[in-house]
Amino acid sequence: MILPQNMDFGLATVDVEMANAKEEDIFEIEVNFVCSFNYSDVHCLRGSTSSRHAFGTISNWLRNCHSNHAKCRYNQTSFYPSRLLYLGKEGVDIKLVVTAIQQPRGPYLTLSHRWGSEDYTKLESSTIHQFQCGIDISTLPLTFQDAIEVTRRLGFQYLWIDSLCIMQDEDDKSDWQYESPKMGEIYSNALLNLSATSATNSSSSLFVDRDLGTILPSPIELNIGGTIQQYHLFDGKIWEDEVTCAPLNRRGWVFQERILARRVLHFGRRQLAWECRQLDAMEIFPHGLPLIAGSTLQKKEVGFTLEGTSPQVSPKKNQKAYSLWQEMVEAYSECSLTRSEDKLVALSVLAKSMRDATSDEYVAGMWRRTMAFDLPWWRETESRKLYPINGNPYRAPSWSWASVDGRINFPGMPGTSDEEFIEVLGTNLSYVSNEDITTGCLLDGSSMKMGVLLNTLVLHDLLEDDTFSALIISGIRFDLLREASISFLHPEISSHELADYNNRNALYCVACCVTRSELCGILLTSYKQDQPYHRIGSFSVDISVKLIEEDGAVVEEELDHRAITNALTASSKAGYFLPCDFYDEKSGRYTITII
Repeated sequence: MILPQNMDFGLATVDVEMANAKEEDIFEIEVNFVCSFNYSDVHCLRGSTSSRHAFGTISNWLRNCHSNHAKCRYNQTSFYPSRLLYLGKEGVDIKLVVTAIQQPRGPYLTLSHRWGSEDYTKLESSTIHQFQCGIDISTLPLTFQDAIEVTRRLGFQYLWIDSLCIMQDEDDKSDWQYESPKMGEIYSNALLNLSATSATNSSSSLFVDRDLGTILPSPIELNIGGTIQQYHLFDGKIWEDEVTCAPLNRRGWVFQERILARRVLHFGRRQLAWECRQLDAMEIFPHGLPLIAGSTLQKKEVGFTLEGTSPQVSPKKNQKAYSLWQEMVEAYSECSLTRSEDKLVALSVLAKSMRDATSDEYVAGMWRRTMAFDLPWWRETESRKLYPINGNPYRAPSWSWASVDGRINFPGMPGTSDEEFIEVLGTNLSYVSNEDITTGCLLDGSSMKMGVLLNTLVLHDLLEDDTFSALIISGIRFDLLREASISFLHPEISSHELADYNNRNALYCVACCVTRSELCGILLTSYKQDQPYHRIGSFSVDISVKLIEEDGAVVEEELDHRAITNALTASSKAGYFLPCDFYDEKSGRYTITII
């Protein structure tokens, strides 16, 4: 095996007539050596993704998945969406069918797309009769026309497109409220989801004409240890560029469509890509991507993991499912939404699938059984600067990641702690719509009551770069600047606001969980006396050592999770004067409300 190496490459301008090259620049790239791939199919690529060869590749992917992928196995069920587009034969107008009246024969496909601002006739109470009689394909956006062509060329007759199969009346949302909870079933029961991945709006074509020289791996010769060897050079971020970061997949509403679908065919800006529960592939890698170019979010694991999850066992037994939820939230948090108040709604179908698999209580984007691992979420400094907290319009309580924008990170894996310190005693979550109970849009005033070990938190030395040098919890100092330190403070307010609360002794912390090396928790304050707490940040500190002052010098002393547990309990017992709903002197535990 050859380890990654940095190599110098020359960028040259080639004069074809003179058959020479003038070197213009030298650039350095990191080269990763992966196992060789069979390029026998690649030389047959054509200049358009609508070519016969491209559709042969699609058919091969679909056939192979249907026949050989146990995780993707398509079990034809009796479920169909309430309405489908019946495509019939090429050259004939399509029509809308009500599946309860006209039972479909065979599978259906779905389309994921960006709506854009283009005006076209959608399904409404005024157009439903016309749609059932026939729809002139030429009046539809180009994305829809291409999706119809793809479905027909693959040999199928039924297609589901949201704006043509769900009523879009502005003054009557009843059909949307009835159909939207079925989204999980609609996408998971489809044979294939067509994704307009590179399209910026519905007037864009699914197909692209391309210069094959920009996508085919480039043959090169390298001198490795004195031996000339042949390799193919390709972009290791090709999946990220073509799929992950494509316009459609940056949209929050599309995220769960991609996750729930058993199979997704991506129409990228340069080539087709395939994504199912067992395979990521592209036209240049039709049999599977090299590991280095694979998907960061293992979409193909989601459905299979949830199906294999048992609601009767503990979070430790269902660790994979809960960890996968955190991965999904981290990926979803990087997507954008036109309406910020849709943050939880656009994830509701996945939440329902997870809830059904675990029988756990869904609490504003998190889970009751793993709250100790979900509460200490945090954002990078860059995200906090780009997306400062804005409570208008209200969308989630301060303790939920859904209350903020930007990339969310979780500190630990559910079910791996040595001890958990919080207990959810009750939740008071009010929803905008009765149709969206437990997973929908929240009303202002939602709260959670918890039993916790509550302590004051003291910060040391606000520095010029708006960071603090150390924090003290339960009398133990954790250095934030020590070399190789893995102690971090993640405030959701400015350092000067944090310093103000610190100076007024109005900064509190709740320890959530502890492992052999790390303590994770959240920062709290109360904006008004006798008012519920607000979450204003989180922390994770290295507890493998503690810092103590000895003869005027700060020295290290070994520490284990039992010692930190004892210190937290002792400190909580000594601090019964802290604001709370109820204090239990025997255990030292506080009952508090967070909004």
